[in-house]
Amino acid sequence: MQYRRANAGRSDEELLARLPEKDAVQVVINVQVLRQAGVLDMLAGSRAAEETEYKNFVRDSGFNYREDLDTIFASFVKANRYFLLRGRFDWPQLRNYALTRGGSCKNGFCTLAMEANRHVSFFPVSPSTLALAISENPQAAYDLTTPVNHRAGSDLPRHPFWILIPSSVLQGGSLPTGTRAFASAVKQAERIVLSLDTAPDGFQALLHASCRNAQEADTMANQLTAITQTLLRYIEREKHTPNPLDLSGVLTSGTFRRQDKDVLGQWPIHRGFLESVAGGKY
Repeated sequence: MQYRRANAGRSDEELLARLPEKDAVQVVINVQVLRQAGVLDMLAGSRAAEETEYKNFVRDSGFNYREDLDTIFASFVKANRYFLLRGRFDWPQLRNYALTRGGSCKNGFCTLAMEANRHVSFFPVSPSTLALAISENPQAAYDLTTPVNHRAGSDLPRHPFWILIPSSVLQGGSLPTGTRAFASAVKQAERIVLSLDTAPDGFQALLHASCRNAQEADTMANQLTAITQTLLRYIEREKHTPNPLDLSGVLTSGTFRRQDKDVLGQWPIHRGFLESVAGGKY
């Protein structure tokens, strides 16, 4: 039993299977890869800019995501936030962090009240994996104890960052200006996966939209291509040139193709654009 507990939850597929899936936006971030590529510090900002509350958390809990976190598996369902975090944890210190702030811990499961009737709950899945939930339900982390979807992760990308978006989010969500036309073109897809990967000259954003049939996929690819060309003509008519450091350069550089019932898209990403995102421009 001790051997099974120590080795449980090690694979990406097993952890993904624990995350709530219905109407959920799912995110996976390989923090270790981003750290090695120098992207983590760029997106996270400087240490000097970190909030006092976070600095106190690092000091009192012994956990610092910049150094101790390797992978984030997350699921966002309405107001509920679920996380499975792989890294290095000081379990006694985390438990003490909850207890000294009015929380409670029993058999390794801890819960801690926050403001606005919110609670943080967490427990160790394995020595290197923390299950954590933020919800009105003080026991929400219990939802992460067992797999709920045995097919999770079987056909998802192996890139350092990806996000799975259900069509319901695209149909009703608030999106940045300039992206809504693209969202309208893909909102009929059964599933949309956006990912970020490295490229020889920087990075690239990738789209994988799953459609019900090849005809719908062909229509979607044509619509995305037409939207890209229309945006490029509009920028040129305004006597401007697409800038790779902002959305105009990213969106006008997209290419799309159909592959069976799927639509595959690609946008080159300049490092300067990521710096703009990190700076809060988008």
